[in-house]
Amino acid sequence: MNMYLFLAAFWAILAIGVWLSPEGAFGALRVDPGLRQLMCGFAILLVGYNLVRWRLTRARRHVDRESLQAPTRPRRHTPEEPPNPDFDFSDPKPGGQDPAGPKAGSG
Repeated sequence: MNMYLFLAAFWAILAIGVWLSPEGAFGALRVDPGLRQLMCGFAILLVGYNLVRWRLTRARRHVDRESLQAPTRPRRHTPEEPPNPDFDFSDPKPGGQDPAGPKAGSG
């Protein structure tokens, strides 16, 4: 987005104009001399903000473009291991006994 770059240039020109405006009779921009530094500081802050936004927008576009163009790597196919019988709790133990022992309250 070139809008952020345009806004940064606009705020920079405004800050320079306010800073260089003559003090007599408030100058052509009608800037109060007491507020000159505050207005310039705010304009410089907006310049920095818009430059950062412009740079981050370009970086994001670059990353998005790379992610679309990057080929997907094929996954390595590893043969599936058989399940470990020690951790298979779906079937009861042979012999018909519960490994936890007799149930409480059954007797």
